[in-house]
Amino acid sequence: MDDQGGDSVSVWRVGGAARLAGCTIPAAVGVKALFGWAGWVSSPGAETARLAGLWSGLAVGVALFFWWAILRVRLAVGPDGIVAVNPWGTHHLALDEVASVRLGAWGAEFHHGDGFKTRPMR
Repeated sequence: MDDQGGDSVSVWRVGGAARLAGCTIPAAVGVKALFGWAGWVSSPGAETARLAGLWSGLAVGVALFFWWAILRVRLAVGPDGIVAVNPWGTHHLALDEVASVRLGAWGAEFHHGDGFKTRPMR
């Protein structure tokens, strides 16, 4: 969309192998971290705790990276309304339905004139 308000809304969507990788790679690293902690429980020691801690930190880092790069919601404002896109779908909200917008800790919240609220799927 250009600075003048443009007549098209372009959104980026993750599909296919990238969506699968965005879900399975963090899960696989998380499972490895769980196995590391299970190994520490079965034979407690500084080395097994260090390895389990390293895998846990890596799991958190990988999960945050994939969420930020692939799975988060993208909002685009176009002439027809607000478009929210995540890997699982596209949601449209007409501009005349929005009375106000509030930004909070969990993202944008669109308030309707009739009192309802809409939050894009996270």
